[in-house]
Amino acid sequence: MREALDEKTMLEIIDLAKESERKARETSELATSIALKYQQRM
Repeated sequence: MREALDEKTMLEIIDLAKESERKARETSELATSIALKYQQRM
């Protein structure tokens, strides 16, 4: 049976998840910006 994760490990996982979410949001915003510029040219 697996051991429960300690608090430090859980906090590290949460920090990684938050950073991943931030990067995904930035990428999404960039993609949206590019798409809008492309649509305006058509």
